[in-house]
Order: sequence, then C-alpha cells, then structure tokens
Amino acid sequence: MKPAPLDYEAPTSLADAVSLLCDPDREAVVLAGGQSLVPMLNLRLARPELLVDLRGIEGLDHIRLDGDRLAIGAMATKRAVERSPLVRENQPLLHAATLCVGHPQIRNRGTVGGSMAHADPAAEYPAAAVALGARMRVAGPDDERDIAAEDFFQGYLTTALKPGEVLTEVSFPTMAGGKGWAFC
Repeated sequence: MKPAPLDYEAPTSLADAVSLLCDPDREAVVLAGGQSLVPMLNLRLARPELLVDLRGIEGLDHIRLDGDRLAIGAMATKRAVERSPLVRENQPLLHAATLCVGHPQIRNRGTVGGSMAHADPAAEYPAAAVALGARMRVAGPDDERDIAAEDFFQGYLTTALKPGEVLTEVSFPTMAGGKGWAFC
C-alpha cells in the first residue's frame, strides 16, 4: 500500500517546524522515527497534507542528567535509550521497558518522542511515563510548556498537544536509592 499524496518538509530549526505546523492552509503532522506513523500513512488511516520531519533539527536527541531528572530529547532513538548507561543507572524501569519494544530494527529507528506523541495505550513508553511521573516539554507558537504525563495522555492516540506544538523532551525523575521496580 502507498500513502495518499502529501508534501514533505525537513526544517533545520524548531521555529521552522512550529511555523510549518501552524500553517492554517495545510493539515500537517510531525514525522519523528516513523515507526507508528508510516504504517498509518500506508494504510491511509492518516492522510495529512504535509509531513514535517524533525530529523534535521539538532539538539533533540540528547540523553542527560538535569538535576534530579533524566532528560531525553524527543528524537533520541529507543536504541540510544537501550544503550545509555545514564538510563540504566538512573531509570532502570525505563531501560527494561525499552528492551520490550519491538525488535532491534524498530528500536534503531523509533524515537522516544514519536512513541509518546503517538500515545498508543498498548505501547510501553506511555505507560512507563505515567507510572514514573514523567514530564513532557512542548514547544509551540506561543511558548514552551511542561505537561505531566498523566495530563499529556488524554485517551486513545490523543494527547494534550495543541495545534502547532512539538514534543521536544521527556524527563523522568531519577530512581533514588532504596527504591524497587518491576516491569512485566
């Protein structure tokens, strides 16, 4: 199957991406890793007029400690999360959840932000984000804002993202000593 005809843009800045997403004349969607979106396009379950590819925007693929939080850029791949010592040491439940995502090819291409923004309730990352008290950093035409994971996920494939907004980072509290966890 093939997607319906659409336009494609690959901005090199977040401001340009937001601007493209705010165009009132075209329905636009963000392309991150594409592991959820591309099958939907091919089955014509999604028919946007424009794909806004975030791969050319530098600085959205970080994994770093930010005080007592583990900050992961929206374009960080699941493979990067899987291999990150920072994730393993500071948020082992997220690491375990990552190992359950698809297979290596999916983890090589799929992104943290793409998974979160897709909001599939059967996926590992949204459930882990809510359980761990994650926060979503979102950039839009007006400003940046943080949204608690429990407020970000609003229903089946539905998030609190407003038109023109882009998920840029997900942060998790680091796991304090003496805490336990399990992932099934």
